[in-house]
Amino acid sequence: MIYLRLSICGCPPWAEEGKAYLAKAAEQGHAHAIGALGAFHKEHGERELAVSWFTKAAEAGVPQIMYTLGNYLEKVEGVRTPDYPAAAHWYRRAADADYAGAAMALSNMYTLGRGRA
Repeated sequence: MIYLRLSICGCPPWAEEGKAYLAKAAEQGHAHAIGALGAFHKEHGERELAVSWFTKAAEAGVPQIMYTLGNYLEKVEGVRTPDYPAAAHWYRRAADADYAGAAMALSNMYTLGRGRA
């Protein structure tokens, strides 16, 4: 993702300049930039904004972000109460896109009796 590249090149990963470029890319519909903005807000403790950006990136089809959003919804990060059916939905979509971590998370949810409406 973009924010990882900023870290690798030695730039501060959450510099305001970096955020401005992420926002510009996100405004143009770049799905990974949208997800990176979610990560930016997560790192700054802005959970509701993080969920909002992660949802946009997941809806744009980024499997890693689908998994991240499922995790948020399951583990009550950025939401008030767990939403197991929604978490299972995003895990399933990521698993269907061959994201192995999501398949494992979905398996765990079903083993615990979660994820069904």
